[in-house]
Amino acid sequence: MSARTPATAAILPPAPAMAAPEPDGRDLSSVHELVGDRVRVRQQTLFQQIQAFIDRRLDDPSLTPEMIADAHHISTRTLQRLFQAHGSAVAKWIRFQRLERCRRDLANPLLSEQLIQAIAARWGFSTPAHFTRVFRATYGLNPQDYRRGVSGAGAASMPSIH
Repeated sequence: MSARTPATAAILPPAPAMAAPEPDGRDLSSVHELVGDRVRVRQQTLFQQIQAFIDRRLDDPSLTPEMIADAHHISTRTLQRLFQAHGSAVAKWIRFQRLERCRRDLANPLLSEQLIQAIAARWGFSTPAHFTRVFRATYGLNPQDYRRGVSGAGAASMPSIH
């Protein structure tokens, strides 16, 4: 198209400097904000649903990111992005939740007769050596020492991560 000439300037209206408002009075930026808000709400809701799904299945040793993604009809990559947006990774979050359940059970006097291996297995840890390693790496004590310390000193003085 050619440049505006005095003859075409009289016929053609000037080009708008900004986007014209939508018929309902909103400009496009507010529409984009509204869409962005809806996407964030949907993602937050999905994240909470996934956390609840994981919590209900922490005792399943076969719980994996792939299983979780399949159950929620999303890709594994989308699942990873959801957790990254909250400062974590799916597998790390699952492991930490399992460790917290084990720590809680080890501190429970009603479960003091239960074998540590049984507690670990109940929460999805399939091998005692792996459980002991990750417990020690997370809390600074092996599970047996943690249990002894809790029963002797009270849970308030024992390490916890929140």
